[in-house]
Amino acid sequence: MKQSDIIIEQLRSVCGLSAESVELPDLPMSNGILCDEVNGKTVFAVHACGGKTMAFAIRGTDDKAHVTAALAREFATMLVGKSINADPVKEFLEGAGEIPQGVHVGKADYYVFAIYTSSLEHNVSEYLITMADRTDFVAEMGDGITAFCKKVDNDTDYRSAGEFAAVLKENLAEEIKGKIKIGVGGVARGASELPLFYSYAKSALVNGAEYDPQNDLYSYKEYALIKSLSSLPAVTMEKYVKTVLD
Repeated sequence: MKQSDIIIEQLRSVCGLSAESVELPDLPMSNGILCDEVNGKTVFAVHACGGKTMAFAIRGTDDKAHVTAALAREFATMLVGKSINADPVKEFLEGAGEIPQGVHVGKADYYVFAIYTSSLEHNVSEYLITMADRTDFVAEMGDGITAFCKKVDNDTDYRSAGEFAAVLKENLAEEIKGKIKIGVGGVARGASELPLFYSYAKSALVNGAEYDPQNDLYSYKEYALIKSLSSLPAVTMEKYVKTVLD
């Protein structure tokens, strides 16, 4: 799903506004907005990362349409802006950088996930960026993996990171029409723990795919034990298994 399509969907679902993607006009735009009297539409432009500019149009050319387009442009710009700090977040989660601007530095808790797709990493990150709250953040980590850190609200409807991951997997699979696997790192207690819990999430993803390739959700708590046991001598492993089964 392209970023422009996601923005159109968010404008519809969140703002109740019908918009369409159009070619960027050759005519000069005032504050990113142009009234197209010929086609009866108001066009607004949104600047994305990498110098790319997207254009959208709504029906009408009167003052009300102009104000609506201005507000829609601000909303779309906010969605796109969530991806600006992707590289600093990537470096931070890999343990090679400082806490990036925009990450809550108080005692906030975060669900931490490593999400894998074989060839749709950018589609995943675009979708996550549009659905994330201002306090969440997303980063493409390479090798098909996208990191997603979701700030846990006090009034959350989810009882655990695993429960949130299950819903997230269903939504992603429906939106991008591709195979999704998610490693669940658990709950990081503050921003300083995010790199550690991302490493947990990635470890769960890698080990989970090795030990249980038919599954799509992998919890670090489960696969940390499996990984530890796999390093034991066979005789010791047999004794442990026998004890547990008894």
